[in-house]
Amino acid sequence: RDLDNIKDGRMPDAFPLYLALRQKLGVRVEQLGRLIEVKPEAERWWPALESFLGRNRWVLVVADERDYREAIGLLRTTPPGREPESVLHPLEVRQLRTVSAVGSLWEKVEVTHPVARAYVEHLLGEVVCVESLEELEKISAARAITPEGVFKQAPLRRRVRPAGEIELTLGREGLARM
Repeated sequence: RDLDNIKDGRMPDAFPLYLALRQKLGVRVEQLGRLIEVKPEAERWWPALESFLGRNRWVLVVADERDYREAIGLLRTTPPGREPESVLHPLEVRQLRTVSAVGSLWEKVEVTHPVARAYVEHLLGEVVCVESLEELEKISAARAITPEGVFKQAPLRRRVRPAGEIELTLGREGLARM
């Protein structure tokens, strides 16, 4: 339902803070998931990306400190929706240290927004993509994932992809290709 609302240019019922910020800031605020494009050659990783990102897809991204202050002010006064909403601090995200691994989930996406880019690289850069459970067990990386969404975060293994279909929400171009 929420994805249909997004496609129709309406905002999901689950995101009252996003609605309030869009009214106040217009296009200067966006949900993180709308700013992440899955590369065409990486579409088979799309469900794993969606599942791994989870609620981070709905993080609100603003470009500067002034808009961040507006967002935090509204965060305090806007009643919560069905989903938790978070605001990304544009200065703090630029201070995150990220070293992206070769073959990581980060290599499967494109992000042009500079604030979103720093955060997405932080989230995905150390998660190495592997083709099988056998490879997942053999790889020395502390964090890895299979296309089916089996995630290794040493010492744990878990499924990040829920049973059944996952709603694809990332980007605009990729959804148009589908």
